[in-house]
Amino acid sequence: SGDFDYTLGGYYQHDEMRAFTLIEFNLAPLGVPVPPFARYLSFDQDTDAWSGFANLRWRITPKLKVEAGFRYTDTRKDVNQLLATANIIPSLPRNTKRATVAQQINPALDPVQLAVGYFQPQVIVQYEIAPANMVYAKFVSGSKAGGVDAISPASNPNATKFGPEKATSFELGAKGRLASGHLDYALTIFATTFKDLQLSVYDNVSSFLVSNVGKARTRGVELELNWAPAPRLRIDFNGAYLDARYLSFPAATCTNEQSLIAGPTCTQDLSGAPTSYASKWSGNLGIAYEQPLGGDYRLAGRIDVSARSSYDAGSTNSPDERQKGYAQLDANLEHQQLDDLAVRKEPDRQALSEFRSADHSSDLRRDGNIFARATAWRSPERSLLDAPGNLHPEPAILRGTPMTSILSQPRYSDTASAFIASPKRLLIDGEWQSSSGEKFVPVYDPSSGIEIGAIVDASDADVDRAVGAARAAFDDGRWSGQSPYYREMTI
Repeated sequence: SGDFDYTLGGYYQHDEMRAFTLIEFNLAPLGVPVPPFARYLSFDQDTDAWSGFANLRWRITPKLKVEAGFRYTDTRKDVNQLLATANIIPSLPRNTKRATVAQQINPALDPVQLAVGYFQPQVIVQYEIAPANMVYAKFVSGSKAGGVDAISPASNPNATKFGPEKATSFELGAKGRLASGHLDYALTIFATTFKDLQLSVYDNVSSFLVSNVGKARTRGVELELNWAPAPRLRIDFNGAYLDARYLSFPAATCTNEQSLIAGPTCTQDLSGAPTSYASKWSGNLGIAYEQPLGGDYRLAGRIDVSARSSYDAGSTNSPDERQKGYAQLDANLEHQQLDDLAVRKEPDRQALSEFRSADHSSDLRRDGNIFARATAWRSPERSLLDAPGNLHPEPAILRGTPMTSILSQPRYSDTASAFIASPKRLLIDGEWQSSSGEKFVPVYDPSSGIEIGAIVDASDADVDRAVGAARAAFDDGRWSGQSPYYREMTI
């Protein structure tokens, strides 16, 4: 039988927004025969969001894990939004209050109310094909809350609303490290479909308003490599191919040329056209090197070349707004003092040890939208469905309420049991070594408060040995010359 982990939780959030703007126009000095007027914008919004989530992680075998969960969010917004013409207030001071301006406008719209619930599931399957190398498959569905456009001039309150945007994503990938830990890699194939897109669309009068305009999809491939071929030398590469298109966008804003021919009510069909700011090809190559200069000094340099292919920089797919592909070169050279980077020993340092199971593979987390893709590495033990905050309670015995009388000793995995029974030593300079002292610190099971073992309480001499070994590995490049991903996986 496998091991199960589960997480249950929820949160509540309340936000308030208060804003108003007054812009005055007097065009008579320019020869425009229009009486002086002002434009008044008022936007008050109260948002209440409730969310509950659950997540189950099942270690079917030491190599195979399945994670499934969901989040349900209920969002409610009360909005009082107004865009109206007002009279110019003579000698308007800088500290004019809203009430003074409000006297000059017509009655405000009734408050706009929105209430939407979102169900967001996800499933992740991971398999370790070799130590520190894994493949995974992922499905996730999410939503972005709707709202009210602050500058909408509509007289009907419901016409100022825009609904939620929904996304469904599938992902396949592999990541790990090769070449004795000197090469880290991550390969991802993804496909995401977006419904009820929230985009700013020209209203063919005077404003760009947020609306739900149709459907789009993105799909592509990403590759990330981090290579440390020699001490103090690091080479990084990431590249992506992205195919991002509107599947349905029948009432898009026209180009300037189309509007001149068809008039101000012109619309065009962008179904099948590429989405804005989406380059088919993009990537970055970086090379970093550090050279000791003797004493506590070193020279650190880095060169980065970033490039992307052409993309649409507007919202109408106009040839005039097409940005050509380009490359960017960045380089820096720093003179560094190692004392500023070294880890110093605290005089009254208290030893703190934390052990993890041998299962250290992590999920590849991803955030993005139809305009761009971005890769982010997160904690192996956290999920996209985790809520903010620490969900692991302090052991009951440490709170002064022992539970050993009502809870039996839990069952541990073979890996954990073997570690508990192993000789108590310290990991120094990459090897398990005996302590020069004879003190131990008890270890409690956080689920029951039961003492299950002990760890070594490092002596001052042990700390000196560890700090000396760490400083040597930093100076000679065995540690400082490794990639960030290699250091993360090692820790």
